[in-house]
Amino acid sequence: MGEGSSDTGLRFSYRSRFSYRSRFYYGLMGMLHGIFRHFYLCSIVVFSSSLIPYGILVLPSVATAQTAGSANAIGLGSTGVATATGSGDFWSNPSILARTAPAVSVSWVQFAGLKEFSSIRATIAFRVREAIFGAGIRRFGSDFYHRTSFHLATAYSIGDLHLGASSLYRRVYQGHQYQPLHSISVQTGFLLRLSDSVYIGFRANNLLQSRYLKTNEQLPSDLAAGLEVRMHKTLHTTLDLVKDLRYPLSLRWGVVWEPVANIRFLAGQTMRPETFSFGLSILWDSWRGTFAFQQHTPLGLTPAIDLEYILP
Repeated sequence: MGEGSSDTGLRFSYRSRFSYRSRFYYGLMGMLHGIFRHFYLCSIVVFSSSLIPYGILVLPSVATAQTAGSANAIGLGSTGVATATGSGDFWSNPSILARTAPAVSVSWVQFAGLKEFSSIRATIAFRVREAIFGAGIRRFGSDFYHRTSFHLATAYSIGDLHLGASSLYRRVYQGHQYQPLHSISVQTGFLLRLSDSVYIGFRANNLLQSRYLKTNEQLPSDLAAGLEVRMHKTLHTTLDLVKDLRYPLSLRWGVVWEPVANIRFLAGQTMRPETFSFGLSILWDSWRGTFAFQQHTPLGLTPAIDLEYILP
């Protein structure tokens, strides 16, 4: 009996020491991961600022690529070429305005949980006879560095074919000691309904390869194709292929599940960069609220919130 008790005590003591060591190692790794993430993102801003006097603007492309969408888009794996989820979807494809109800919305995104990479956006979509128009403003960054964008879009339908075009003006603030930068780019797209449950879309962003004035920094240019399939009235999926002219092909997909009326669960994934996302969207009367999170490997978690009011 005494030997058994002693053996049990030794095993318990060994497991306790192992548990304490494991907690210490996991805690240390978590702390180092947080330090690396903050150092990496902040170094992008510092390095970019150091090149401004030479006429070179290195935008934090990793951050801007992840904050391009609303909470709805982020929850669906950053898809949006063929999917209509809210009044701000024309930022992804102007032709989606044809499937959008007149509404106003506000979106907030904080990339990797850092306030230096926060984005806030306001949009409105409205109809004028047969055409529908969209307008929006977005601010990304901090007081030290930020970019303000103004977006105007329109769409027109010809049967099951929806055509859209938009223009985007950007103003980049780099500190009081430097002059702000300006640019204008054009985006076009179309959306085609193949059936009541299948849509395909296409987007061409900045094919003219516009640049910031007085610099050699080229704006992002990409081609994207999207597919939406409604497999059931409570379930539909989205799939996007995005090819930035400077980066490899990116595959993105998302799924929407509506188990109860007016309550939707969102999930998605992207490849290059590798991210996982999930979200919840609730419709109450004329209001819709969406909460989403995106996990980036290795930069961390990005929260996003949408609030939309559907106009009568």
